[in-house]
Amino acid sequence: MKIIFLMVFPVLLTACAGWPGERAAPVVRVLDAAQVTECRTAGSVHVSVEDRLGSLQQIDGAVRHELEMLAKGSALQLQGNAIVPIGAIDRGNQSFAVYRCP
Repeated sequence: MKIIFLMVFPVLLTACAGWPGERAAPVVRVLDAAQVTECRTAGSVHVSVEDRLGSLQQIDGAVRHELEMLAKGSALQLQGNAIVPIGAIDRGNQSFAVYRCP
């Protein structure tokens, strides 16, 4: 039962209409530092999600996906079209550099 909940919960979260990351997903790309050498810096964002659901740990891939979607939504507000993770995920928190790329 716990496994099913952990698999279904992230899907339910991403199904929310109007979530900024949903609109940004096709526009904002997740790149690495080597891919943004021709881009201009637009700023940085720090995003966070709950990495635990009660006493259960969320699946790492689900946390990463949620963080990226939030960062993509924030990148749109900075008029960016690319994000680069800064460091590793730490207890549901992560920072991203935002870029405007050609």
